[in-house]
Amino acid sequence: MSKDHQPAASMLSSVATFVAGMSADDKRDISDMLRQADIFASTTWRRHDHFSQWMDYHDSRLVKHGCTKLGPLFMDPLFIKSAEDLQKPFALKMFSVRESLKLRDLTIEALNQSGYRDFCIEFIKHGSARSVLTANQTVPCMANPEGGVSLMVCGLQAVGKLTHDGSREVVLRIKGGEYIFNAGQYAKWREEVHSHLLRYGQQQLKHIEL
Repeated sequence: MSKDHQPAASMLSSVATFVAGMSADDKRDISDMLRQADIFASTTWRRHDHFSQWMDYHDSRLVKHGCTKLGPLFMDPLFIKSAEDLQKPFALKMFSVRESLKLRDLTIEALNQSGYRDFCIEFIKHGSARSVLTANQTVPCMANPEGGVSLMVCGLQAVGKLTHDGSREVVLRIKGGEYIFNAGQYAKWREEVHSHLLRYGQQQLKHIEL
């Protein structure tokens, strides 16, 4: 990771990264919002099996709780059949009116640290049945010139499978979006989100009680 940003919040399957210069209040609110969105999506869909639906539910929570979606983030599927295919760069497609190259670069940096390459190499060498890696979702966040906070939500899924001729192949897919976080809009939901997180935490403690 670069020196001007650092991991700051770990969700069920997501990691948020905050660029230097963001306020402590914004970091806390965004972390809670993302964690609640993660829980909401995971309650309905198992991300490992229903990647696209999970991402759609996650998106709906962000929009409800104070984010304006500027546009989708995705890439055409990458088909990996050899180690050489892993040299292909991520060609992320963004359609927002405020396309942020900084956020794009932070997203690609995080994806490159997600472990997907090791998964692909191992499957190409030894895979014998369908295998799925749903890497941690990455969410780089940074203050924007307008005084708000820009977020880039990006989820990656790698599916290893045997083709009809018996060879091995991994398909990489990415889905997400670019958002502007509105602290004033989130304030109306802050108490509800916090209460939900507390209830979820208590339930989890009960589940692991010895």
